[in-house]
Amino acid sequence: MPEQIQSTRIPSYYSVSFWRRWAKLYDRVVRLSFVPFGGERRFRQKFVAMAGLKDTDRVLDICCGTGSTTALIAPEVCQGQVIGVDLSPDMLAVAQKKNVAAWVSFQRASVDALPFSEGVFDHVFCSYGLHELPREIRAAALKEVRRVLKPGGKFLALDYGLPKNIIFKLPISAFVRLFENDTAYKMMKGSLAAEIIASGLDVIFQKWALGGMFQIISSIKTTEAGNLD
Repeated sequence: MPEQIQSTRIPSYYSVSFWRRWAKLYDRVVRLSFVPFGGERRFRQKFVAMAGLKDTDRVLDICCGTGSTTALIAPEVCQGQVIGVDLSPDMLAVAQKKNVAAWVSFQRASVDALPFSEGVFDHVFCSYGLHELPREIRAAALKEVRRVLKPGGKFLALDYGLPKNIIFKLPISAFVRLFENDTAYKMMKGSLAAEIIASGLDVIFQKWALGGMFQIISSIKTTEAGNLD
């Protein structure tokens, strides 16, 4: 089992009270927003399937929120371990009700200071979480992701994209402006793939979904020369 260092630091940008208000509503809002696109669960399932998980893998789900992605990862690693990390105790409480398997656990922690030893996870996931982080926190979090991954371990990120086509750009921009903040929009306008590369991870692929409104990035922990550490 990965060594866990029990400590919780709350960064200045983060509002515990905001996510307390959202904890009971979050799943309903997300489910409704994905109805026109075939459903939220189906979309998350495709994301998780891209990892090619093994049943003995150790997996970390950062910014896990209410644990919707964690719940889809868990059956894939029934002989391994899954840990969900988030800063909101209220969101984690919802996640724990969804995830009752013995090999699944949750911990409150800031993603820019993950409480795990170096090189202990086969996969790290993050779905709809990176856009919540200010640029400097996101950079530190991505470096932490690389640190806790095993050599050859993979990081998969699912988050907003900013389509070039105005038909898709308008609704996703309106959604982000309504439900998110300026930090999210700035991330969308930049290059998340470039940020991941800057952390020391090598991007394997970047896929765009739903007309470019969402992006999925898969990356791997290698050396600068492209060899496994």
